[in-house]
Amino acid sequence: MQVREELIAEYRASLLAGQGLAPEGERSLYTLHLAELKSLEELLDRSASPEAIFKFISTERRSFGWSYLSGAHGEQVEKRFHALASEIESQGSRG
Repeated sequence: MQVREELIAEYRASLLAGQGLAPEGERSLYTLHLAELKSLEELLDRSASPEAIFKFISTERRSFGWSYLSGAHGEQVEKRFHALASEIESQGSRG
């Protein structure tokens, strides 16, 4: 599965930037999403099955649905995740 590196980099950068701006109570969510991004990169690096990657993305989408990242920085994180997830999910409809 191919994922544009800039999508990963932009998502990571928005998480790191937002983590410093987020209210104290939300910072752990940024840490969690950063850890999940690392897990996704590991799946991609080891060429995990598309099913495993799609399942991972689905779980992370649910995580965003259950938690709310406030402010413009939170909106930016969610936008960047959506772009990354959408690119991955679109590969499922191609194959």
